[in-house]
Amino acid sequence: MSKNFLADMQVGDLGEELWAAWINAKGGDAEISQVKCDWDVLDRNTGIYYEVKMDIKAYYWAKRRKEAVNLFLEYETTKDQKPCGIMKTDAQYLVYIIRNPQDLHIAYTFDLEKLCAYLWESHKLKKFPIRKPVMHGVGNVNGWTPPLHELINDKDAGFIKLCVLPISLLNPSHETSVSQLSLLETENRQLASS
Repeated sequence: MSKNFLADMQVGDLGEELWAAWINAKGGDAEISQVKCDWDVLDRNTGIYYEVKMDIKAYYWAKRRKEAVNLFLEYETTKDQKPCGIMKTDAQYLVYIIRNPQDLHIAYTFDLEKLCAYLWESHKLKKFPIRKPVMHGVGNVNGWTPPLHELINDKDAGFIKLCVLPISLLNPSHETSVSQLSLLETENRQLASS
């Protein structure tokens, strides 16, 4: 197992922990999947499953490639073209957390059914680049890389809201009220895409 794989797992775990803490702080009862399955976080109070992705390098890559911030959304394996990632999950919502240059964790929430339909239609039109990340000479998946602002601004893409996830949510002694948390989320597309 490579160091990069382990580091990626730790980043993913942080994203799941942040989202679960957000759900709990808002009065939910979050469970993080402990086994390999087709969802990451469950709110037991609502029965809603979430697929959670965390990207700490989105701004780095945008700057390096001189392009807009985009998401990397796995959709198929390269070896046998089987569905994976968002095309295989049982979750109803995708939570894509991006760490911005100010070290804030911004969670963008999407209706997965709408997002997948939008991305598949865009795939047919070759609207977004496909990337195959390669680590140590191996690329196992293909992923769409739609610009974040396009997903937010296109009503068909399933964008619901964004939330700022304070790292202090992970400190159980830090009490945050629901009204305080509501100040950290917006459904306003104009604010979300800036």
